[in-house]
Amino acid sequence: MWNLDGTPPVRVNATVLTRLPDAMRRPQRSSWADANRPGHVADSFLEGPCFDAQGNLYVTDIPHGRLFRITPDLQWHCVLESDGWPNGLAMHADGSVWITDYRHGIQRFDPASGRLDTVLGHRNSESFKGVNDLVFDAQGRLYFTDQGVILTNIVIGGVLRAAKLVPIAACTGACLRVPSITMTGTVVRNPRRGGCGQAQCTKVIAKVTVTDANGNPMSNTTVGARFMNSYTLDVAATARTNASGVATFTQLGYVGQGTVSMVVESAARTGWALDRGVGKLTAEVIPR
Repeated sequence: MWNLDGTPPVRVNATVLTRLPDAMRRPQRSSWADANRPGHVADSFLEGPCFDAQGNLYVTDIPHGRLFRITPDLQWHCVLESDGWPNGLAMHADGSVWITDYRHGIQRFDPASGRLDTVLGHRNSESFKGVNDLVFDAQGRLYFTDQGVILTNIVIGGVLRAAKLVPIAACTGACLRVPSITMTGTVVRNPRRGGCGQAQCTKVIAKVTVTDANGNPMSNTTVGARFMNSYTLDVAATARTNASGVATFTQLGYVGQGTVSMVVESAARTGWALDRGVGKLTAEVIPR
């Protein structure tokens, strides 16, 4: 990172100013930790540091729905607890604290009365994806991000896996189905050209079978899929089914990035639609 004038940054040695007191930690399971840190207990996860005019520092605790105020003499006080997942904070000119909450949208907290109101929970009946940060400009206009989360970590059968939420729509008429997906993963020596750009790479081969509702193989069908892992992989791919109704995908990636998951996102054939309510749309493998 460089300064805007092109000069190099000045090194700053950071030190710990304060930490959440042990008595305020909650070493217990939460729905937020289950989604974001599967298999772990999050006693807290602090976000959104923001100072008020009196020098108090406010921070949120996402998994347990708490808002803390830290006084100038470093005393911690829990001033709000809700059923939400509060994240970003911004101070309004009137002294109220505005919050971006993953579950409830844009909220306003009045430190004087302790009252919490939802200012904007949706827009034109459409829910937010997951509001994250916010800021006021000099005219008092509020800007906020709604980034959401498309890739998360979940535990299925005791195994940590990458997952992507895919909308499910009812299929009527001529419906395509995916009765099976098979995946194999190996670690191979990288060829001189192409590959993953490393001395070794992972090679995942996925075979997606597409049939009609009666189990008959559907050839000449374009299957859209996405390959993901818990790190950097998030790649869309397409393949066409052969006479046996099988579409074959090959994905090369970096070694040592754990489970590779695949999600079938679409199956395109004129006059037909993919039935997401039956069959199998996801699969995973750990390349070895």
